[in-house]
Amino acid sequence: MMEVLAADIGGTNARIAIVKGRHIEEKRVYACREFKDPFELFKRFLDDYGKKLPDFGCIAVAGRVEDNRVKMVNRDWIIDGDKLASLIGLKGLYVANDFQAAAMGVSILSEEDLVFLGGKPSKEHSPKVVIGPGTGLGEAILVPYASGYEVLPTEGGHVDFAPTDELQIGLLRFLKRHFSHVSIERILSGPGLVWIFKYFCEKEGVTPVDSFKEILETPKGPPAISKAAINNQDEICVKTLSLFCKILGQEAGNMALKCLSRAGVYIAGGIAPKIHTFLEKSEFRKAFEEKGRLKDFLKEVPTYIVINTEVGILGAGLLAERKIEKMK
Repeated sequence: MMEVLAADIGGTNARIAIVKGRHIEEKRVYACREFKDPFELFKRFLDDYGKKLPDFGCIAVAGRVEDNRVKMVNRDWIIDGDKLASLIGLKGLYVANDFQAAAMGVSILSEEDLVFLGGKPSKEHSPKVVIGPGTGLGEAILVPYASGYEVLPTEGGHVDFAPTDELQIGLLRFLKRHFSHVSIERILSGPGLVWIFKYFCEKEGVTPVDSFKEILETPKGPPAISKAAINNQDEICVKTLSLFCKILGQEAGNMALKCLSRAGVYIAGGIAPKIHTFLEKSEFRKAFEEKGRLKDFLKEVPTYIVINTEVGILGAGLLAERKIEKMK
C-alpha cells in the first residue's frame, strides 16, 4: 500500500496526516483561524513534516464540491485541489465533502470504534447513514456497491428544521427572529448548542453568570455547555443538551427513513464522541423511533456513536487510494 496525504478540514480545526491503508503514519492538528488561506495551512504542515509529501492526496472539506473545488460553508476559504496540488508539489489532490470522507471512514470501522445505541443487528448489503454535528451538520449516505460501499454526499444539514412539539415550536420562533431560514444545522451544531442555551435563558428569564457569558460566543462556549450538562452543574445546560440530543434523534430517524438504512445510522462529528455518555441516557433513541406508522421499522434500525475521532482522515485516505486505483 502506498502513502497518501489525507486532510480533514472543518470550520474550526484542520487535521492533516500521512496515511497508509488504515494506519495513520503521522498527523498534525491546526486551528484554522491561525491561517489566512489553505496554502498557508499546508505550508505549515510541509514545514512540520520535514519530508517529501506523497504524490497523491485527498482533502475532506465542509462544503459543496464542484470541479475539485469548494467554498467552505463555515470559513471564508476557497480550496482548489488542482491549484493547491501544484503549490505544494503533489501530482494529484482530490477534494471531497467532509462527510463523504467520514462516511467512507465509517465503512471500514470495527466494533471497538462504535458505541451501540439500540436497534437490531445491522443487515448486510443495506444502506447506512452517517450524520454528525460539529461546527456545522454533516450528513451522508453509504450504499452497497460491489464488495463494499459507495458514498452519496449530501447537504442535508441545510434542510428546514421541523419542530415536533410546543417547546421546539418556541425554539423555531426564537431562531426566526435571528435567521431568515432556520435549517437543522442551526440547532445540531456547536453554534446550535449556544442558540438552544440562549432560548432557554430567555424562556425562563435566566441570565448566565458573567464568566459563562464571556465564553459563550467563543469556540469554548459549546464545550462549556456540554461539560456543565454532563456533570449536572447547571439546569439550563442540562435542558440544552437534552433538547439537542432529542432533535438529533429526530433528524437521524428522518435520514433512516429516507434511505431505509437497515445497516444502521452512525453518529459521527466532533460533538458526539464527547457527549456519548449523556447521549446514551438521553431521549435520542426514543425520538429516533417516534415516526408514527413507521415506528416498527425504526425500532429495528441500529444506531451507533462513532468514537473513533480519526474517521474523517481514514476516509480521506481511502478516497485517495480509490482515485489512484481508477487512474491505473
